[in-house]
Amino acid sequence: MKFLKNKKIILSILVFIGIISIKQNVFANTASVSINPSNPRVGDAVTITITVSNVNTATVTGSVSGVVNGTIKVVGGDMEGNLGTFSKSQTFTAQNAGQINVNVSGSCVINGTKESTGGSASATVSPKPTSTPTPEPTANPTNRPTTPTHTPVPTRIPSETNNNNNNDNNEPKSSNNYLKALSVNVGKLTPSFNRENTNYTVEFEEGYDVKALKSIKVSGQKENDKASVTGFGEKSLEEGENTIAIEVKAENGAVRTYNIKVIKPTTMKQSDLRIKSLEVNKINKENNFIKAALNEEFSPDKFEYTLDVDKNIIGLDITPKLENNDIIVNIEGINNLEPGENIVKITLTSKDDANLKTVYTIKVNKEKEPEELVTNEGIVDKKEPLAFLKGPKGILAIVIGIIVILVIALVTLMIIDNKNKKKMQAEDNEYPKKDKKNKEDYNVFEDKEEKNKTTEKEESKKTGRGKRFN
Repeated sequence: MKFLKNKKIILSILVFIGIISIKQNVFANTASVSINPSNPRVGDAVTITITVSNVNTATVTGSVSGVVNGTIKVVGGDMEGNLGTFSKSQTFTAQNAGQINVNVSGSCVINGTKESTGGSASATVSPKPTSTPTPEPTANPTNRPTTPTHTPVPTRIPSETNNNNNNDNNEPKSSNNYLKALSVNVGKLTPSFNRENTNYTVEFEEGYDVKALKSIKVSGQKENDKASVTGFGEKSLEEGENTIAIEVKAENGAVRTYNIKVIKPTTMKQSDLRIKSLEVNKINKENNFIKAALNEEFSPDKFEYTLDVDKNIIGLDITPKLENNDIIVNIEGINNLEPGENIVKITLTSKDDANLKTVYTIKVNKEKEPEELVTNEGIVDKKEPLAFLKGPKGILAIVIGIIVILVIALVTLMIIDNKNKKKMQAEDNEYPKKDKKNKEDYNVFEDKEEKNKTTEKEESKKTGRGKRFN
């Protein structure tokens, strides 16, 4: 009984541990892992793909261990918040027989909630098959004649045979010049390998310093053992475009060439900072785009331009096409154009050297608004000052106006002069009459003086007698 009781306790503990273990390995979202081929052999190229589905963002890492080792990272997300699928593949070459294990862990965001993500997969790499010797025929113990059995001869694919090239045993030579696998030690072949596709490009993860890459190793496997391959191994890289050719020569001499293109960025120079062509559109007040043409013909090596726009244009839309994609473009002064002169600058800067720049300048002349004529009744009209004076008609009007002013001034002077002459003549005619009148007035004045003196004398006499009387 005591043994049974202890057995129950142990069983309960094991169940509890199992539940905890299960909980620890349950993920809210599972990352799928595929290994292709699922039953690889030594020398095969094995492609491992990690996929996370129905998530907003994903950040997971797959650890590859066993006969091949490496790390596969899946990082992706949708900026608009939509659910999506994100995956990453990497190809390894199985050099030895054994186990390939892939364990995935990380996190993802689903509808704003962060959840753990995991998954795993494994595959077994088998040794290459070895050819077994054909067993010798055994004698018939009964010495009885046996009926020979017909052994079917395998049918060869016409495209892989050449009946005109026979070996010593009169067997057709193989024309199979295909690769079974193709891979590189850094980056990723694009598109994924297919025996029929002969052209590939190596793509690198964002942030990988391709400029520092001096060489790349190319590996692969032929389909037919009798074919020969050249081009595998370590290949040095130069700046610019590098093409690596892998030639597969079939037994019958037919050659198939697989090409791998590797682009290594070049060190940028000042002369590389150029605009190939420039597309300019005007934007009016209704936000309509109107194609515009610069006043001068555009050239990559010409850096100053002018552009005239109407007063209803509020901005520009400028799209430069570049000679080099490793150029940072900054455009200033294209919004809120003011009447008069506006300066637009297009600055090209090297990603590697911020001091390496090229500036294109566009002087934009926007038509000015006309001035407003204001009266007691309000704004009458908008007219440009002295607009009527522009052009040949304006010059003629100015000349005529000057002549009219001179004529008026001359006539006025003549009238004033004539009036002055008449006035002077009138005054001359009045002088004799004034003299005569003045003489008469003078005589009258003398008579009055005499009378006054006589009267005074008489008054004094009378007054004297009175005094003496008193």
